[in-house]
Amino acid sequence: MRVCIVYEHSLFAYGIKRLLEPQKALRIIGMIERPALSGRDVRRLKPDVVIVEGNGSMAVMESLEGVTALAISLRGDEATIVSGRPIRVAAPAQLAGAIRSAARKRRRRRQRATR
Repeated sequence: MRVCIVYEHSLFAYGIKRLLEPQKALRIIGMIERPALSGRDVRRLKPDVVIVEGNGSMAVMESLEGVTALAISLRGDEATIVSGRPIRVAAPAQLAGAIRSAARKRRRRRQRATR
């Protein structure tokens, strides 16, 4: 699964990248700063999943056809992933699993909608 990280704070981006790098099913293909300006860059990279920091740029990412956008909010030792309903995770493997699961669910919903 090809993943692009869109961020405002580099600590967020590099932290998420480091957590996901060991996960064999996820490949980080790009990191883009400034969510408001990222649509063109995201389309060029052709990711399966776009991870955005918080909920701020979720609407921009949702407008990209064929891309699953996930907002991740970090607090303390937990991450909350928002793509529909919130999912709380506390370990890197849980984060990767939640990303894969959310992407699969959104892909299935899209396929049903196009039938």
